[in-house]
Amino acid sequence: MGRKSADTKLARIGVLGSGIGRKIVGGKATETISVRFYVRRKVPASGLERSSFIPSKVVRYGREFPTDVIVH
Repeated sequence: MGRKSADTKLARIGVLGSGIGRKIVGGKATETISVRFYVRRKVPASGLERSSFIPSKVVRYGREFPTDVIVH
């Protein structure tokens, strides 16, 4: 999937942006580096189509990183 295609899909499922940063757990930053996805609101998995899920981890630069969905 090309960059523009990926950007379009992310926008369609409500992702405002993405980046790399420390994973937030319980409102506090951890030491774990994650791929962050910024959204206006979180939606329970039961309210999403399977194609709209953000995976729990992604592979970038030959490494596996957890993802973090952050309300922005």
